[in-house]
Formats: sequence, C-alpha cells, structure tokens
Amino acid sequence: MKTRSILNAASMATLISMTALAESYKDPRQRFELEVPAGWTAEAFGEGVKIARGGAYFLVLDGSGESPEATVGRLVSQFGSQWSKFLQLKQGSATVSGQPAQFSFNSGVNPKGVPSFLKVMVASSQGRSFALIGSAPQKDFVDMKAGFDQIEQSFRIAAAPKPAVTSRSEPRADARGSDQGGVPHPVTGAPTKAGKLLGRGVVHGGKQSAAQMKALGRIFRKL
Repeated sequence: MKTRSILNAASMATLISMTALAESYKDPRQRFELEVPAGWTAEAFGEGVKIARGGAYFLVLDGSGESPEATVGRLVSQFGSQWSKFLQLKQGSATVSGQPAQFSFNSGVNPKGVPSFLKVMVASSQGRSFALIGSAPQKDFVDMKAGFDQIEQSFRIAAAPKPAVTSRSEPRADARGSDQGGVPHPVTGAPTKAGKLLGRGVVHGGKQSAAQMKALGRIFRKL
C-alpha cells in the first residue's frame, strides 16, 4: 500500500510539474489551442501541428467534412496499411475537455520497424472536428502517457466564424445546365469535386479514389 501511495504521489507531482512548465499553443488560424508539455516541441504540420518528444508524437489535423466515426475508421485503416502486425485494441466514445469524441487505440510495428502504440481520436465541437493522433514506442509509452494526457485534455476547439452574408445575383444557367462561364451549375445536378485535403494530402469528404487513398498514406509514411 505504501508503494502505491508513493507512485501515485510521484505521478501527480509529475503532472503538476509538467502543467506548470507547459507552454500554450494557439493555432495561427485560431481554430484550436492546447498545451505543449515541458520537454515536448511543437512545429507546423501541414495545416495542423505536430508535438513531439523523442520517438513519440501527437498530431492535430483538421477533420471536418465527414462524421467523427468515419474519420476515425478511415485513418485507422490507413495506418493499418502502413504498419505491420497492426491490431485494434479498443474503440469507443470519450470526451476531450467536455467535447464529444470517437477513438481507436491500436498496436503494431510502425514503418520504421518500431513496435508502437497508436491512438486515433476525432473530437468535435462548435461545428468543427479535429483528428488527434498520438503514437509512441511501446517501451516508452508509460513515460509518454502523462504528456499525451495533458495535450489531449487541454485541447480546445474554437467556435467557427460566421460566414459573411453578401448579396449577389445568381448566374444564369444555359440550356445545358451550366453557367455562362461553363462551370457546372449547383442546382441542375452536375457533379462537384469529391474529397478535400486534410493536412498533408489526407483526403476526406466525398467519394475517395485509389489515388486519393494513396495521397492519404503519404502523411504517415515517415512518422
């Protein structure tokens, strides 16, 4: 019992120390903010951020465009195609600072040949959603977990700005259902472009082609 008390006290002291020394990170586009624990570094990663320490990393990427469940499933599938011995250990729903989220916790051997754990979570609030992806070598996971928890629980999504209301006349469609400039008319059923880039080449929304799925994999190949 004494040993357990000492370990709990030590863990709490570590969290308090990390919180006291943490730096706030605010997204340049004012979409979210979080804390960067002591000993971790933050750098731009596509349209999001990568927070890293040693072989561990935590990514925040824009996840708008489809349901959180679909985004988690797609990202897990993509990682599974990049890793070997990939196994989903747990999945379900959770909250991140009061924001609803879906998650999947997994294990496997990453592209660098390192046995690692991987957590994929998508949090949503204020009309926005973000993918939170954390990974660490299995041998370092216990040491890194406090940092992951701090980043995750400090994550806040900012409210999306209201679009400006402008008044303009609708372009006239010709008999073929196109605007005068030849662009497919949104009302007459001409198809729009499918998919949208998420971070560095991650595709979401719309029907995904083989080429889009290949682009999705590039973001994870060197992690």
